[in-house]
Amino acid sequence: MALHVGELAATISVDDSGARAGVQRAEAALRAGGDRMATSANRSGQQAGDQLGEGVERGAERGGNRAGEAMQKGLKQLAAAAVGLAIGTALVGGIGEALEQAKIPGQLQAQLGTSGPIAAKYGKAAGALYSGAIVDSVQDGAEVLTGIARNGLLPPEATEQQIATMGRRVADTAAVMGEDVSAVTRSVGQMMRTGLAKSADEAMDVLVRGTQRGGNAAEDLLDTFTEYGTQFRNMGLSGQQAMGLIQQGLKGGARDADVVADAIKEFSIEAVKGGDGVRKGLEELKLPADDLFKAFGKGGPEAFKAFDTVADKLRAVRDPIERNSIAMDLFGTKSEDLARALYTLDPSSAVKALGDVKGAADGAGNAMRDNAATKVDVFKRKLMQGVVEVLGTYVVPAIEKLVDWLGDGGLGRAFKAAASFVSQHSTVLSIAAGVIATLMLPTLVTLATQATTTAASVVTSWATQGAAAVTGAARFVTS
Repeated sequence: MALHVGELAATISVDDSGARAGVQRAEAALRAGGDRMATSANRSGQQAGDQLGEGVERGAERGGNRAGEAMQKGLKQLAAAAVGLAIGTALVGGIGEALEQAKIPGQLQAQLGTSGPIAAKYGKAAGALYSGAIVDSVQDGAEVLTGIARNGLLPPEATEQQIATMGRRVADTAAVMGEDVSAVTRSVGQMMRTGLAKSADEAMDVLVRGTQRGGNAAEDLLDTFTEYGTQFRNMGLSGQQAMGLIQQGLKGGARDADVVADAIKEFSIEAVKGGDGVRKGLEELKLPADDLFKAFGKGGPEAFKAFDTVADKLRAVRDPIERNSIAMDLFGTKSEDLARALYTLDPSSAVKALGDVKGAADGAGNAMRDNAATKVDVFKRKLMQGVVEVLGTYVVPAIEKLVDWLGDGGLGRAFKAAASFVSQHSTVLSIAAGVIATLMLPTLVTLATQATTTAASVVTSWATQGAAAVTGAARFVTS
């Protein structure tokens, strides 16, 4: 259960000797002035913040008196009070989010079997993906980066910026294709391992452009490149050429990408081993079978040239019956699956048919985020992530120490007594949480309007101005 700001401060600072009297006096003051609620701007806010750091034994009584005096001034700043309560809620929510995000580096370290510093670098990159509205949560960002690391899309020495950039491209590619990020990273990794792409960026550009041209209409494009990558390599095809052939086949009426790739695979297997059926087909086309078999065995450019020669000769056969018979020798029953679409395959023009692929992934991602709603979302997320980072740096470590220190003895007894009181007076303490947030509002607003850099700077400025309270709490925990 999330705590209100007032409850959180009481939990951290209370001791058993003076808590009851101080809280009761605060309660009386709050009830007496409840119908005349307002704030006393910067002075009361700063003083309330200072008193939070002093502990409830003295601060609760003083804070209650201050609150009572401020509430007598009327309802002039009621709107600010509502905003103050929202800020208080956001801060407490930010602590919860900071605690959740603190788990991610350890999770990544366990999943990837890497060192703590590298896992921390990936964790920060996951936060950047969320704040940039690339993914829906920091956990989703961690999932993207896990796939990147497992499939070797980046070298181990990659910087945090490189990791975040790669994460953005993977997430954008998955969004364009309507596929899961894990399937994207698996397919991209396979394209790199089989030489279809020199880099992950090139592979994703090919996948995005192919999708934009209809290559993923049957939602099988990723599986096709994962499954048939080695056969494309045998024919000396690059990722762009393979995608271009798939595009040609689909345009010619092929059912899906898998059917086109399966036909290439069937020919590749028989051509590399010099099968009798392929030999017969080559001889019917009046081509030197042995020379072509050697070219196919070498792979690379020679295999590509040989494959292009066979495709050109097959398309040139005028008699449909003869052409279909030769196609059966060369491609087996897969020629029946492709039918006339088989004769649209032209390796030499495949890249041209696909069009320019460079920068396709970046262009698609930028287009998706080029709207007002996303830009507002980015602003809100960066603001919240700035809060989370500051809280994670200063507050969460203090809470962790406090949890370690709590036990059956010492503060444990005081904590139990305070917990009992909170349970019995939850309504009053909820009001107190709102009042504390209200008193803090003027200072927060002043600092926010003065900040001209980033949202994180706003939060850091607030943290610096409130150093007295933070230092007091930290001193209490570590003493």
